[in-house]
Amino acid sequence: NVRTLTRPVLNPPTLRSGKGAKTAKAHRALRAKDPDAPLDFPDHWNEPDVRGTLYGTQGDVCAYCQIPLLEEDPGDVEHFRPKSKYWKLAYDFRNYLLACRTCNSTYKQDEFPLEPGARENFARVWGSLRNERRLLLDPSVDPIDDWIEADLDDLSLPLHPATHLAVGGAVWVRVEATIRFFRLDRRLTLRRLWQDRVRQARK
Repeated sequence: NVRTLTRPVLNPPTLRSGKGAKTAKAHRALRAKDPDAPLDFPDHWNEPDVRGTLYGTQGDVCAYCQIPLLEEDPGDVEHFRPKSKYWKLAYDFRNYLLACRTCNSTYKQDEFPLEPGARENFARVWGSLRNERRLLLDPSVDPIDDWIEADLDDLSLPLHPATHLAVGGAVWVRVEATIRFFRLDRRLTLRRLWQDRVRQARK
């Protein structure tokens, strides 16, 4: 149902040397002078080269629920770590995913839940971000298809952490939290989509 994304190391021109890169540089200079300076975020992530690279690497499906992105909902460029908090990553391609409007605007918004007692890591160093105790699965990093399973013998296709995961462990908790956060096991449109896929696979 939900799969891991394969993301090669790419950086579209807008973010490498164009408008996005220049805005990011201006943000760093502004915050160096005043750590509390307000920032504007022009949507350079919607430039054709950025969106095109995302479609080329992710495909035309939502990163979170795998529903096809159609003409009426071409998908939002979603900041996995919200730009309102992780402003250093606002124009970093590695922080982008394509998400349907339901996952992005209804559920995700500016949320980024962490384990109880954990602190956000606002560094721009990706090595340190890997250790952040986040509760949401990152489809571009985590082995989603190895961690989430569906009960194919149940017509409602309930999702759950894979049986090989330690119950109550950090990964198990992250999977459970992601399923609940995006209502992946409650949305009727998703159930119908996955049921159709199972029927096609069994033919």
